[in-house]
Amino acid sequence: MTTIPDLSDYAVSTPEDMEWYLSDHPWAAAERARRRAAICARELERAATVTGWSERTRRADATGELVDRPAGWRDSLVGLAESMESVAADNQRHVRAETALSDAAWVARERRRLETHRQAAGDRDYTYPAHLIGPGAAAYPPPDLQGDHRRAGHDPARLRARHDSVGEMFGQMRRAWDAGDAVIDALEGLRPATPTDDGATP
Repeated sequence: MTTIPDLSDYAVSTPEDMEWYLSDHPWAAAERARRRAAICARELERAATVTGWSERTRRADATGELVDRPAGWRDSLVGLAESMESVAADNQRHVRAETALSDAAWVARERRRLETHRQAAGDRDYTYPAHLIGPGAAAYPPPDLQGDHRRAGHDPARLRARHDSVGEMFGQMRRAWDAGDAVIDALEGLRPATPTDDGATP
């Protein structure tokens, strides 16, 4: 039985790499499943973090902890908590929908996106390669995988590629969460320290 190589560093930074990643090769299917699961788990974790922060902020407001803050500060903080909680809920639903999507349906969608992208870029007659569809795809290994099973990620240029960002949706989602994390970090830094039992601040 053929051992599936470690493709965790396999970059999808060229059209050929992406074509293979979306192929019916068993190795590609296994790597897609791993990456999709990891991406969805990470996004759900981020959404849970945002939801937790929003809930703590609303509890603090409900117990009167924010009443003595500067004018406008409380309204801005609570407003942000409410909006971020709504965004987090929407993204949780979206990620769960992505998780429920079968590999066949996901691949069909991403192949259409690839065709649209290539055609818009000038290759107007481009269609996804037929030889990478169906059982025959098993005869076509990853473009950069050598006989010694070296990973494409061993190429420093490819390591710099954000190869685990597969699909425009995930890239946009990550950027949105990064911006949200920065806002939350900044606001947490403004929150006054909580006095300890002896009246001192930590």
